[in-house]
Amino acid sequence: MRCCLSKFLLFSFLVILSVATLSLFSEDQATAATLQLSWADNSSDETGFHVERKLGVAGEYSVIATTDADVTSYDDSSLADNTTYCYCVNAFNSAGSSPYAPELCATTPAARPISS
Repeated sequence: MRCCLSKFLLFSFLVILSVATLSLFSEDQATAATLQLSWADNSSDETGFHVERKLGVAGEYSVIATTDADVTSYDDSSLADNTTYCYCVNAFNSAGSSPYAPELCATTPAARPISS
């Protein structure tokens, strides 16, 4: 799936769900980097949400998670340090998929030096 291209290729039956609003923040952890995604559930009849990620701004999107209905967050963990990841989310049900939320990108923190 291509995240942001599909919003221009929608058929009328695909717009029955509202677009999610995506936000990101990173946690400063001693272990693998984690980015926490959250979005607003603006639909009342979704089956779930597709979470897509690409590496950097020029990468290609792939689905990394499919959530249940009413889920509004996803923790993407075990990511590389000091690396940019971009995300988009859309809702889906038996009639089709909503437009994607606007793409958001975040860079994981650099690894902390190990103190001796």
